[in-house]
Amino acid sequence: MEIKSKCIENICRLPVEFKANNGSSIFSLAQQSGFIINQRLITQEDIKSYLAINLSLIENWMLYSVDKRSSGYFLKSKHIGAIDENGNIVFSKAFESDLDACSEFILREFKSILGI
Repeated sequence: MEIKSKCIENICRLPVEFKANNGSSIFSLAQQSGFIINQRLITQEDIKSYLAINLSLIENWMLYSVDKRSSGYFLKSKHIGAIDENGNIVFSKAFESDLDACSEFILREFKSILGI
């Protein structure tokens, strides 16, 4: 499998891997995904294409967002946003589909997790 393709798979499967690896942190799994090295090569369209073939991952990302219970980005049906430490919404964007929202959320979330 091509390095970029494997990285996209790792990125999109983060919530599944997090649930399966009780001892690993989100940060650790994000580092291991290869995103830091490949971030300039990976687009929202790349992620969207992978999710379109693996639609069940969108639900995994929505559950991840709810379970997170912290400041930062969140994902809801056809919508992403961000809240600050005080619980104030500081960013909000609506999309035509859950697929579009989730693909952008994933890119933003990875950059946030890894401090990029």
